[in-house]
Amino acid sequence: MVADSLSGKARQLYECYRTWAEGAGENAITETLFGRRLKDRGFAKERRRHGTVYAGIALRAQGGASGEEA
Repeated sequence: MVADSLSGKARQLYECYRTWAEGAGENAITETLFGRRLKDRGFAKERRRHGTVYAGIALRAQGGASGEEA
């Protein structure tokens, strides 16, 4: 999900992407390159008390319901 009010933990975003890529038969890019590509698309990396997050993007909650993840 993409919205200004959202933020997603960097590691969780990457792990979700990697799982998707492997399931699609694709070779996943590295976590570093994944972060660079998010930055190139305008998502700011922020260090917070609970870890590193990307502002403006989050994973959809399990079960398809929408909600903020931080």
